[in-house]
Amino acid sequence: VYEFSSIIIAKQPQQAMFITASGLLRDDFLWLLPAVLIALFQVKIIWARLPKINTTETEIDGCYKDWDITRLLYFTYLTYFFLFVQLVVTILPISSFTFTRFLGYGFVIFGFINSFVALKTINTNWTGMFQYRIKKGQKLITKGPYGFIRHPIYTSAILEIAGFELIANSWLFAPMLVFGYFMMYQHSLKEEALLEKKFGEEFKEYKRKTKMFIPFIF
Repeated sequence: VYEFSSIIIAKQPQQAMFITASGLLRDDFLWLLPAVLIALFQVKIIWARLPKINTTETEIDGCYKDWDITRLLYFTYLTYFFLFVQLVVTILPISSFTFTRFLGYGFVIFGFINSFVALKTINTNWTGMFQYRIKKGQKLITKGPYGFIRHPIYTSAILEIAGFELIANSWLFAPMLVFGYFMMYQHSLKEEALLEKKFGEEFKEYKRKTKMFIPFIF
């Protein structure tokens, strides 16, 4: 064991790990750090500045059941749980190759940029995710990322979740990708039912011209 100020490097036969004053971190922690900082910036800065939901402005309520909201909350908590746990250990490791990390960062960076642009495009039309509703004066946004897909923010969320798991070299990327898609798909169907109720033929025409998550594919 070698001590360098507040950092102790523990040498073991199979793997070296960093032990700091804040806890035990995996030896490739620096690979994960940029992704963690991106996630924190997104949550603490970008999402924190979104318009607050005011129920008095609601025109059409989503009438979500408790299970709909609970399911999304559990998925969110599970995602953060795996994120923080994998700062310490690798879960279901893929390999030591760097290809998966670069692919993961491609997903995370694209997802971050796409989500940021989508939020700027939708602007004050944002009405929340967990309890989607149509508010008074809401417009149907069909430009920017919404000119290609109807749910760019959800696409970004799925990519970023899978991307982090790839950066962590974990096979968890596969079930998280599938489960994330299933959750967002179910949620998107509920949102689209409200949008069709509000905008009628205008939304149906928009729906015919776009895809849900992947441009020109699905």
